[in-house]
Amino acid sequence: MAAAIPLDMLVCVTGVSGSGKSTLIHDCIYAGIKKQRGDWQGHVGAFQKLEGGQHIDEVILVDQSPIGRTPRSNPVTYIKVYDAIRETFAHTREAQAHGFDPSHFSFNVPGGRCEVCQGDGTVTVEMQFLADVELVCEECKGTRFKQQILDVRYRGKNIHDVLNMTIREALTFFRDITKIVNKLRVLDEVGLGYLRLGQSATTLSGGEAQRAGSLLERRPFRVVGKTRVAAQPLVSDEDRNPLIGDLPLLLGVVLTAFWLLILSQPIPTSVHSIIYIVFCVEEY
Repeated sequence: MAAAIPLDMLVCVTGVSGSGKSTLIHDCIYAGIKKQRGDWQGHVGAFQKLEGGQHIDEVILVDQSPIGRTPRSNPVTYIKVYDAIRETFAHTREAQAHGFDPSHFSFNVPGGRCEVCQGDGTVTVEMQFLADVELVCEECKGTRFKQQILDVRYRGKNIHDVLNMTIREALTFFRDITKIVNKLRVLDEVGLGYLRLGQSATTLSGGEAQRAGSLLERRPFRVVGKTRVAAQPLVSDEDRNPLIGDLPLLLGVVLTAFWLLILSQPIPTSVHSIIYIVFCVEEY
């Protein structure tokens, strides 16, 4: 069988469980293009031929890889909006009176962070024969910052209060600061408005990480060349966001697609019967 995939439009691959969607997208299309360009050393799916890759400038895989592997990583640091939040606090009258700059409102570098826990908000007690125990820092009471920093307030909230806000709450709180609102709004638009700004990235599920990760690749496209590949739906099955609640959005993605590939049965495993993939630039 052959799979024709037109460029410069939204293409959706759908089908029943086990029909080979991930195999086609990840192992054949993504890995195949990367292999052609010498950028891939891993496994490549079985197919007879892949044509048209020369029309693609760049291929980007958006999967469920974690957006951060340490408790210090969080949604706002990942999408680079925390810089603007720190600048906002640094421009307050009280911060300027004490000589605080944006770095004082970071928990990653010395200055304003609590040095007992080094900005983690917790301390780890090593146990000799048992698993290590993580306790709330007694110095900062889990706020991560020194008291002088917590005394600085913007519209009645300190930096710890802001990091405890949900994305949706922060959109209202920072409504007058465009560069903050614009970045937070896209998180809300992909269904992550319930996350807290300072929530550790290690607590995000695969689907949440995927949706946040997709935002980092929201860069301007050039002509027809750039192709973004999502290995799973950007709206996926979450404990806190049941799939049934996202069905309208999932169906909306499918209905919005200009080109639909429907896989109704498992892709054959024999290399002699695997698909012929071609990327098309013709008008459809």
